[in-house]
Amino acid sequence: MITYSPRQEDYRDLAHSLATFTSLTQIKTMFFGFNGILLADDFVYLNTEAIESTLIDETFENYAVFPVSLNEQLWGSIMCDATNVSKKRLFLSRSYLQTIMNGIIDSDSLGEIKVWEPLTTDQISQINYLHALFGKHKQPNSPLTTATTPAHAMKLDQLDDQDAASRSIALAVNYIHQNIQQSLSLNEVAQKAFLSPSYLSRLFKKYLHVNFVEYVNNQKVALAQEKLALSQDSVQQISNQIGFSQTSYFTKIFKRKTGLTPSEFRQRNHTIQKIYTIPRKLDW
Repeated sequence: MITYSPRQEDYRDLAHSLATFTSLTQIKTMFFGFNGILLADDFVYLNTEAIESTLIDETFENYAVFPVSLNEQLWGSIMCDATNVSKKRLFLSRSYLQTIMNGIIDSDSLGEIKVWEPLTTDQISQINYLHALFGKHKQPNSPLTTATTPAHAMKLDQLDDQDAASRSIALAVNYIHQNIQQSLSLNEVAQKAFLSPSYLSRLFKKYLHVNFVEYVNNQKVALAQEKLALSQDSVQQISNQIGFSQTSYFTKIFKRKTGLTPSEFRQRNHTIQKIYTIPRKLDW
């Protein structure tokens, strides 16, 4: 059994290398690990829903599947869009992909990565046939299904998905709070949370009921209010401290959120000496 637990840096480097390969060769390439991780479009996808959404959106009419082994055990597969790609280019691609993966993964301690020849259409059909054959034992009328699948299994699956989504958005929110004094983009935060930008955007609307930009601006304005009330820094200094490159834009956002300009807010709240904050969980 493979006990390999890649570092986050390994996943990021692999995802970036595959994206570079795609850019250079114009061969759309993804990697799916059998530990439930997808590398595609320069992102690392950990969430089941995000992985399914990404794969469903792909329009591979003709694809090549390269099995990947680690330390002589099946570890995952590389999927390449083989439309208008010759067998020679696929062969060269296999060698190149094996080289870059071994260059990133520590093969000395974890074993060698080998990218195998792509599966043929017939081999894939036989795998599907085998899967369908085993699936016959899991039909609704089958005693095996009734005996091994509890009535609340679907609810448990849904809870797992919710937990995964909560963990993903918690990663994003934590990163935002830790870097709130910088300029933050959806792409940057999505990459840190191992999500696609579009999926992270949907999570914000679903769980926090605001879009990404509004959430970040809300946090920045809250920090600005604290600084305006408790410090003597100028409006321009505070604007720079919370990641706004233009003071005029900061003033516009601040007034839209509070109904006051930063100077007006400071004037009304200059007597404040301490601010108390009540931490809130995502499920509030």
